[in-house]
Amino acid sequence: MKPNKIPLLALVLLLIALVGVPHASNAQMNREVRKILNSNWDQKGIVAPLDSAQKMALLSKLLPGDSVQFRDESIDDEVVYYYLNMNGLRFLDLNGDQNLDLLYSGISGTMSKTDTKVFLNDGKRLVYTKMLPGGIFHIAKRQDTLLVSTLWQPCCDSYTSRIETYAFHADDEGEFQSSISFIGRYYRVFIDAGEVQSMKKEPSATLLSLSGLATGQADSLQLHALPIDFRGVSAYFREKDREVKRLIRTRQPVPLLTLEETTHVTIISKKQFADENWFLVLTDIVNEVPKSLYEWSRGDRRRFIGWVKESDVTRQMK
Repeated sequence: MKPNKIPLLALVLLLIALVGVPHASNAQMNREVRKILNSNWDQKGIVAPLDSAQKMALLSKLLPGDSVQFRDESIDDEVVYYYLNMNGLRFLDLNGDQNLDLLYSGISGTMSKTDTKVFLNDGKRLVYTKMLPGGIFHIAKRQDTLLVSTLWQPCCDSYTSRIETYAFHADDEGEFQSSISFIGRYYRVFIDAGEVQSMKKEPSATLLSLSGLATGQADSLQLHALPIDFRGVSAYFREKDREVKRLIRTRQPVPLLTLEETTHVTIISKKQFADENWFLVLTDIVNEVPKSLYEWSRGDRRRFIGWVKESDVTRQMK
């Protein structure tokens, strides 16, 4: 007797209903930001082409007691490090002194949390200088400046992705340039080398050319996330948790940040939601940003991606 296949089919349909088709949970904001973010870069001429043995030999330049690996802080009674990510070892001249410095991206915490350590070469030793949040997203050379961008992905109960760019000049330790914050996880898309060569890069290095996209401005701008943007993350909103989760449950836009001053934006895409037209926008650099529902994004030189009502933006064409 042939086995009955109906229960198996029913199980598959149930799983699709509960989990969704693979990648279908990617929020639209996540899909749309890939149109403007440049995650593809050519290491040639920037990162030294070393094999594993050569990388390990250069690690002997670390100061005694130093480690490129991140320590597991959850273990108190002994020193334990997360595993060494060989692909995360990048030897390059960050500050133009002709010495190979080191950027190391590796696991730094639970839930695959990733950060980047900076070691500068003083001519004899690799000296730990600072930590950058997230893993390497993009590196570009602009005349005498090296621009290093990292991507911090949300984990645990967080929900905001953040790309930070640092400029390394001669004889300095790297200066924060700007950040871009958006809701949800970033899903990297790889394209072939020929397509990379044809792309026009913006000076920020993390952005593709924005020419041709509509722009606009608003005297007062309120940035939102739509409920679908929180798919794939386990968001906890601290003191606003109950209020925000009610908005998500009832399929209403979630206010993230209100900018009172005149703000210029680039319009990435358009969508209809709850009988209104919405623009997904990237703001120009904003200073003195207060605490908001964009996590770890207060302060100066911040940019944001979020949804705004079409009626709130005065459109201009580039």
